[in-house]
Amino acid sequence: MPGARAYPARAGADPLPAALVVLAVLVVVVVPVGSAAPGVPCPAQKESPAVVEEQSASSTAVPGTDPEDVAQTWMSDVGATLVRQHTGEQQAEVEISQVRPVHAWAPGFLDGSEPTAAPVPVGSWAAAAAVGEEPVGLVVVEVDEASASVVDDDVVLDGSLAEDVAGLGTSVLVHDVEVAAWYAVEPAGAMTVVALGEVSSTLLAGPISLVDYGQVLRERNGAEPVVSTSQTQVQAGAGGWAVWGPVLAVVAVGVLAVVVTVRHERRVTAPLRQARQRMPLGSDTIPDSHVNHLQD
Repeated sequence: MPGARAYPARAGADPLPAALVVLAVLVVVVVPVGSAAPGVPCPAQKESPAVVEEQSASSTAVPGTDPEDVAQTWMSDVGATLVRQHTGEQQAEVEISQVRPVHAWAPGFLDGSEPTAAPVPVGSWAAAAAVGEEPVGLVVVEVDEASASVVDDDVVLDGSLAEDVAGLGTSVLVHDVEVAAWYAVEPAGAMTVVALGEVSSTLLAGPISLVDYGQVLRERNGAEPVVSTSQTQVQAGAGGWAVWGPVLAVVAVGVLAVVVTVRHERRVTAPLRQARQRMPLGSDTIPDSHVNHLQD
């Protein structure tokens, strides 16, 4: 407009640019680094080692899987196939019995420090196999509990062993790896050891107690028994009584014999003592008249 005065604009009259600057600063400071867009990895975020280890373990383990079930399932499928291959009966029907845990001799039982130690499980399972109705052998598998899978297997062709294992009942199945022999240990009473199959029958003629069989094993291997502290104390006490018991018995008999003899002698000589006591003083001497008569 002509004649109008133009006033210069004052600094800061328009607040929009300053507000934009403040808003930009707040966005940079407040928004965290971890809010990146989905799918874009953030280099600052790392999982803890505990979480990584837990995820790794859960990826290999099968929770809730029983090793016995794993062994039984494997026996019914792969185990039957192995039996056909070992026997040459490719088209025959194979029957697998219920699996049972395999045990080994306890270390304390072998070295003699614990003669009555029960056999310990080794993580393997065994089942008797029959082709048709004829027992043919034993199928043995080792199950890894972590992965719930069979890691080793073996087939032992021994008909008598299969028949013995099938009728074990509640007895414990023991495998002596050093001599490739199988045994049954009855848990009741003195824990009797019984030979199973052909190999063990050549090493053990008949049933024997667990303690006695431990001595047989150590003698066969030429090993000296390791005596524990408790056994040493028991043997020391038993040895002391074995030595001093007969001595004390002999001394007691001697003392009793002396007492009986003294009492018997006193009873026999009692009448003589009583008669002597009734005689007047000097009656046991010879009168002087008799002495003179004897002199004439």
